[in-house]
Amino acid sequence: MKRGVAATQWRATQKPAYRGLFRTSARDSWVVFAALLQSAALVLTFWGATFWGSGFAAMVLPVVAFGTWWGANTVSHIHLHLPIFGSRKLNQLFFWWLTLSLAIPQTLWKRRHFWHHAGEPAHKRPGWDRDSLVEASVIVGLWAILAWFSPTVFFVAYLPGYLVALGLCQLQGYHEHNALGITYPDGISTYNKLHNWLWFNDGYHAEHHRWPTEHWTQLPRRRHEMEEHRTSRFSPMLRFLERMQGPVWPARILSWLEKVALEIKPVQSFLVRRHTEAFARVVRTIEGFDPQGILIVGGGLFPRSVLVVSALWPQAHIQVLDQDADHIVRAKQYLTERGMDLTHVVFRQDTFEPELPTAADLVILPLAYVGERKPLYVPRNDGAVTLIHDWWHTRRGDVSTPITIWVWKRLTLVLPAEKPFT
Repeated sequence: MKRGVAATQWRATQKPAYRGLFRTSARDSWVVFAALLQSAALVLTFWGATFWGSGFAAMVLPVVAFGTWWGANTVSHIHLHLPIFGSRKLNQLFFWWLTLSLAIPQTLWKRRHFWHHAGEPAHKRPGWDRDSLVEASVIVGLWAILAWFSPTVFFVAYLPGYLVALGLCQLQGYHEHNALGITYPDGISTYNKLHNWLWFNDGYHAEHHRWPTEHWTQLPRRRHEMEEHRTSRFSPMLRFLERMQGPVWPARILSWLEKVALEIKPVQSFLVRRHTEAFARVVRTIEGFDPQGILIVGGGLFPRSVLVVSALWPQAHIQVLDQDADHIVRAKQYLTERGMDLTHVVFRQDTFEPELPTAADLVILPLAYVGERKPLYVPRNDGAVTLIHDWWHTRRGDVSTPITIWVWKRLTLVLPAEKPFT
C-alpha cells in the first residue's frame, strides 16, 4: 500500500473518547514523565555546567544530542499524531513545552511529518508558515538568554549537541525507510523489545504508516494484520549492521572474481558447463521435478544460473533477485548480447528474506550470499526446493555434489518440509 493512501486515514479518524486527564490512554502518563525527565536533565546539566564547572559541561553535549533526538522521535511524534491530553489548553501548553525543550518548532515539525506520511510530494513540501516563524522566534529568544547567561556552555556544548541531534534525527528517518540501499516507502519495522520499550513502540514503523492515528500502545496488535512488509532485527540507528551480517568480505572478493570471469570467455564457458553438469546431477535425484517458477538470488553480476536453468527448464518463469542495480543492468546486457530471450526472465532489485514464503518451485542461492547462512539450510515450508552454492569442503543438506575443485565449489540440495518428491 502506498504512503499517500495511509496518510489520508489520520484525517478521517474520529476523535477518541475523553478519558479524564489523558485523551486516549492513562499510559500516556509515561510519555509526559519522559518529557519532564528530558527537560530536567537539560536544565540540570546546563545549570551545573554554568555554576559547577567542567564535570557538568562535559555532560551538556550528550544530554542535548540524545535528549533532543529521542524526544523528537518519541514524545513529540506521539503528541503530533494523537494529542495526549483531553484538554485543548493542556495540549497547547504541552506543545509549547516541547517547542522550547527540544528547540524544534512543533508546527513546522507537524507539517513536515504529515507531508512525509503523504508520500513527500515534491511540489507540496511545506515551508515556514506564520506559526512556525513565531515558534522559531521564541526559540531564538530563549537561545539569546542562554548565550548571554553562559556563552561558553551554549556555544561549546549546547549548540554542537543540538546540531548532532538534528543529524541523528535525519539518520533515524533515513533508516526507518532504507535498508541495504533499498528504499521502503511504507517503512521498516523492528520488533526488538528493548527498542520498543525505550521508544514507545516506535519500532512498529510500517504499522504506524499503515494506521497513522493508532495509539502507540495499540500498534503491537496491528503486527499480524499487516501485509508483507520489510522488518529488521536492528533498531534504525544500528541498521548499518545488516551489511555486516554473514560473510561480507568473502562476498566482496567473490564479486570481484565474478567481474574477472566476465572478461575471460573461456572461463565463462567452463563455469557454465560445470554448473550445468552439477545442477543436472542434483535434480536427477528428484523424480519428476519440473519447476515452473525459479527464484535466483544474487544472480545479477555473472548470470550463469540463468543460463543453466534456462537450458534445463526452457519453459520455466525465472525471477532474479539482486540488491545491486548495477549488477542487474550488467546481467541484462550480458544475456541480451548472447541472444537470449528475456521474456520469461524478470529482474528485481531487492533483498532475500529466507523466512518469507515465495511462489517459486526452486530457490537458488549464491556462495556470495550476505547474511546468516544457517537459515538457508532449513527445509522451506512453501514447498520450494533449495539449491545452495557452497564451498567444496562443506557437506550439508539432503544431496551434495561437487561443481569443480578449480573454484572450490559444490552444490547443495535441500528438500522442502513437505516432500512431494521421491
